[in-house]
Amino acid sequence: MQSSYDTVNWPSSTFSEYQSSGFDFNLMLDLIGEETVLKFYGIGDLSELYSQSILGDRAKLDMLSLMTSDNPEFYLSNTINEYVYPINNGQLLHHPLHSKALMDKALEASIPSVIHLPFMGIDTRNDESIADFIFRKLAS
Repeated sequence: MQSSYDTVNWPSSTFSEYQSSGFDFNLMLDLIGEETVLKFYGIGDLSELYSQSILGDRAKLDMLSLMTSDNPEFYLSNTINEYVYPINNGQLLHHPLHSKALMDKALEASIPSVIHLPFMGIDTRNDESIADFIFRKLAS
């Protein structure tokens, strides 16, 4: 899961700790591929990312900015990739920092959450599995 689908802001919203090591939007383009970004937003040129229309779309796709205290509790587990500087598409798209950004925003907005990020040493599950979480939510 990604922290936001406003990929332009990933360097500051999700990967800020890597900015001093050169992580920026251009590096992301190298890892994801410009064509992927163009297709994702349905545009023909990267300059369109800053057009009024696409800025509006990006705002609607920015889950971090849409999280508010009235959101329901969520369960988040990321066991796919290690907590390392991303050097390929898979590491970038499934990096534990995406989950950490969602966790941090949930804490800031007082949204209850159950988090399991073993590569970051974060585990608030208290032995509750995803199935247990679903059954608990269904029972309430």
